[in-house]
Amino acid sequence: MEGRNTSIQFIPKNWDHYSFKINYRGRLIEVYIDHQEIKLTLIEGQTIDVWVKGEKVTLKKGESKCLKA
Repeated sequence: MEGRNTSIQFIPKNWDHYSFKINYRGRLIEVYIDHQEIKLTLIEGQTIDVWVKGEKVTLKKGESKCLKA
């Protein structure tokens, strides 16, 4: 299935959060991870399906999706 990927959800106990941006299949996706949630935001590009922790997430430009960490 298009958009299948794997992400790392580890965060050290002494960190509050971390974030990064990835360019995946022509889309720019921002990933924010803290101890409670994982937030994905499609910054640039067309709608895409990605998989996080076994769950399919549909990202649309400008929208954020949050999942339990």
